Amino acid sequence: MRILVVDDTEINLRLMEAVLKPVGYDVVKVALGELSVSIAEEQDLDLILMDISLPDISGTDAMLKIRKTKYGKKPIIAVTAHAMRGDKEKFEAEGFDGYISKPIEITHTLKIVADLLKE
Repeated sequence: MRILVVDDTEINLRLMEAVLKPVGYDVVKVALGELSVSIAEEQDLDLILMDISLPDISGTDAMLKIRKTKYGKKPIIAVTAHAMRGDKEKFEAEGFDGYISKPIEITHTLKIVADLLKE
C-alpha cells in the first residue's frame, strides 16, 4: 500500500514515515499542496494524509482539487493541529474521509489508516 504524506514540516514528514514504514506501507512525502495534487494524479496511491496548513494552498483546497481528478475517490485524511471541538466534523463535512489531530497518537493513526484502507 502506498501512502502520500503531505506536510510542510520536515519533522512531521519523518515522523509519519517512521510510523508507517515499519508496518509495511510505502511512503511518498511532499511539502506543498499543489505538488500533492500532481503526485495524486501521477502515482498509484492508496491513501493520502493531508496537513491542513500548507504554505502554497490549504490542505482543504488540495483535497478538493484531488477530488476533481479521476483519482478523487481515494481516501484523504486531514492531519492537523486544529483540534477544537467540532473540527473533526467540519473537516469530514468538507470532504475528508478521516481526521487525525496533531500531535499524532501512533496507535490511533495506524488504526484510522488501516480502517480506511480496508474499505
